[in-house]
Amino acid sequence: MSRRKSLQSSTLFSREEQFPLVRREADTGVGLRRALWELAGIVGIVPDPFSLRELVWMARGRMSKDWDMFAPLICYVANPWLDKKHSLSLDKVHPFLDKKAKPVKKFNRADWLAFKADITRGRS
Repeated sequence: MSRRKSLQSSTLFSREEQFPLVRREADTGVGLRRALWELAGIVGIVPDPFSLRELVWMARGRMSKDWDMFAPLICYVANPWLDKKHSLSLDKVHPFLDKKAKPVKKFNRADWLAFKADITRGRS
C-alpha cells in the first residue's frame, strides 16, 4: 500500500489534476473520456473547452447536416426501383428530420410591402 502511495505521489501531476472533469472509466462505469473524444472526433475539434452537452449538440448538428445532404440522394437513387406504394420520402430516410416542425408561412406581397416599409422607415 505504501509503495503504491509513494508511486502516485512521485508523479508530477495526479490523474485528477490532469483531467479534473473526467474520472477513471472504471469508477464511472461509462467511458466518459472516450465519449468526449468520440464526439469531438465527429465534429473535428479538440474537446477541452467544451462540456459534454455542447459536444452532443455539435455532433448532432454535424450528423444532421450530413443527413441533409445524403437523404435526398438516397431517395433519388432508390425511388426509380420502388413502386409508388413503397417509395421513400425524406421522413422515412432522414433520422434527424423534425417531423413535428410547423410549416413555414409563405411570404406574400402584403408582408413584403410591410417589411420594406419598416426597413425604409428605420433608415430615414
